[in-house]
Amino acid sequence: MASINLNQRLIIIPLVGAVIVAGAIWFFIASRNRIVSHEFAGSITKVEGSLIYATGVFKSSEHPEITAGDRVVEVQIIIDSDTEFIKTTLIRPTQEELRKTDYIFYPDQLAKEQKNATIEDLLYDMKFYPHPEITVKSSKNIFNKSKITPDQADYRIMAVPEFRSRLGT
Repeated sequence: MASINLNQRLIIIPLVGAVIVAGAIWFFIASRNRIVSHEFAGSITKVEGSLIYATGVFKSSEHPEITAGDRVVEVQIIIDSDTEFIKTTLIRPTQEELRKTDYIFYPDQLAKEQKNATIEDLLYDMKFYPHPEITVKSSKNIFNKSKITPDQADYRIMAVPEFRSRLGT
């Protein structure tokens, strides 16, 4: 077996060290620019079994640019037994209340009701609200994933007070 002489060692050792340093620098730069998102928000387009299809955007406080309109994607949301599935009903003001405010209201200021939900609840609500909004949250990075199994999924509908009895709220 051939042995490595001193001159070859003087060349190989610095080369190996340079490769290690270059790899560490590349890893640091790549991980620093990596986008992390734990949330997706969008509109439900259809439901098949425990699979919800939605169109929307990933959200990230460190990278707000990923919510731009040109970043809209389609995802499949898998609702399993570990997913906390929530229905939020926003209560729209009555006609009388709307007249008092010149028919202006702010959704984030509306009364709301939340309850645990099932896929069957969602399918029923979609008869009246064809494309409810949904927000999913995960403890894992879900950025650019086409299939998401979230820790929590919250779908929202807006109910007119006069018709709330139809929705079971």
